[in-house]
This record gives sequence, structure tokens and C-alpha cells, in this order.
Amino acid sequence: MALEDVRAARIQLAWLFEPANPDLTDLVTVLGPQQTVTLLAEQPLPRTALRPELRSCTPDRLWVAAQRAAARTSQVLIPEDPGWPTGLPAADAPLCLWTRGPAIPDPATSVAIVGSRAATDYGRHAATDLAQQLASQQHTIVADGGFGIATAALRSALLTSCPPIAILPTGLDRPHPAVNHDLFSTIADTGLLLSPFPPGAQATRSRILYTQRLLAALTAGTVLIEAALRSPILEAIRHAAHLGRAALIVPGPITSAHSAGGHDLLRRDQRTRPVSSATDILTDLHT
Repeated sequence: MALEDVRAARIQLAWLFEPANPDLTDLVTVLGPQQTVTLLAEQPLPRTALRPELRSCTPDRLWVAAQRAAARTSQVLIPEDPGWPTGLPAADAPLCLWTRGPAIPDPATSVAIVGSRAATDYGRHAATDLAQQLASQQHTIVADGGFGIATAALRSALLTSCPPIAILPTGLDRPHPAVNHDLFSTIADTGLLLSPFPPGAQATRSRILYTQRLLAALTAGTVLIEAALRSPILEAIRHAAHLGRAALIVPGPITSAHSAGGHDLLRRDQRTRPVSSATDILTDLHT
């Protein structure tokens, strides 16, 4: 079985469907990517299972377009590759990862930093300081590239000798947010851009939530700096705890709504821990 044929099959499936589709995951596990493509190509595809961008396409065009996508894609990482990150739970793992950049993710020495888009000065300062200290000790900073906390952490890590990784909730050809285009280009030059979504995919709430889970799964621990009570960013810290990874929260002012989500988790979930320094984070990562 040629590796490139497996890659092409995985790309076709990931181009057609959202990641973490349980029925598709079961098929790929039992049949393998190539036989799954052969099976699905012989029957009508349910519209609700397709990516939203494809639901208006005629059935005869779907597989042709998927094959074209597989043929023109250059940098795609698949589970059969030596560089595929370890520790991804099978049920929630993407079929493949679109990549840009020279780095290879190492979950054992990576730390996700997540937090509010509308960050306060306190939050941005904490993100900048912690990212710089962790990266200076050769721990790769991983973030989603959103405004606020994630942007501050990525920019800070870029000033060290350990370049960061950004995981986007869109296709790599549609950087999100668009105003961070230059930041993402710089990361791609020295670090790594990743996406479980194919070119053309746009940001949706479900994709943002999936990206938060992927951040937690690709790292040894997740650090939350500011989040409101119902923020989708909380998905990352909850998933880290679910996976048995370090789920760490930087406390904030009790008067700030931006810290309410983290404080609530600290009270309700005994798997989470408060941290106030890079030393705290490293201690919890390695215990």
C-alpha cells in the first residue's frame, strides 16, 4: 500500500467531511482510508454530513473536486507519517493536518496557551511573560492565533529561539483572524501553522471548539489566561483535564468578568490547578 495513495484518500475524506465524525472514524478504523473512499464513492453522501461549504454541490462534482484537492495539496501530515504527533485520542483525531512551516510538533514539550480574545492588559501581560519564559526553556508555545491572549503568547514566543505553533480553525489559505496574516506568515517561516480543515474552510463555532480540543490534545498541558463564563475557549482546558493532561489556570482579579470562567472551573473541577508563574507550570507539566 503506497503511502501517497493513503495520503490522497485521507485528504479526500477530510476535504468532504468535518473532523471527528464518529461514523467516518469507525469506517476508516475498520476498512482503512482507501477502502472507505471506495465504499462511500458508490453511494449518495448525506448532505448533513458534508462540510457546510459543500452542501450546495451536485453529487457528481463532489468526488471529482475531492480528488483535485488531493492532487494539488503539498504539505499534509497523516497518521501514517513518522512525524504524526503522538497522544491524539483516536475518536477525536483529525484525518490529516494541513501544515506550513519547518517545525514538527512534539506534544511532550509543547504547552497550549489559551484565553480571551478581548483580553485585559493584565491578561496580555501574563500571556507575554509566561510564553517568553516557557519558550526560553525550550517548551513550544501552541495557540490558536486569535486576538488577545493567543496573539500575545505567539508574538512573545517568536522572540525566543523556540518558535511557536499556531493551530487555525480555518483552512490555511484563510487565516483567522485575517489581520494576523503577517503574524502567521512569520510563524510559518520559523515555526509551524497547522489546520485540521482543508483550504477554503471558514471559521464556525463548531470548528473553533474542535480547534480548542486539538490544542489540548497536541500538548502536554493547557494554560488558561482569562475567559468569560461561557467562552468557547474553556473547551480547551476542559478537554485537557478529560485527557489527563495538565489543566492549569492563571487566576485574575475577582472583579473581572474576563477571569470568571477560570475561577469557576477552579472551584468546580478538581482536575484543574492554579498557576502564577512559569515555574508552577513546568512543575505541573512534569509531575
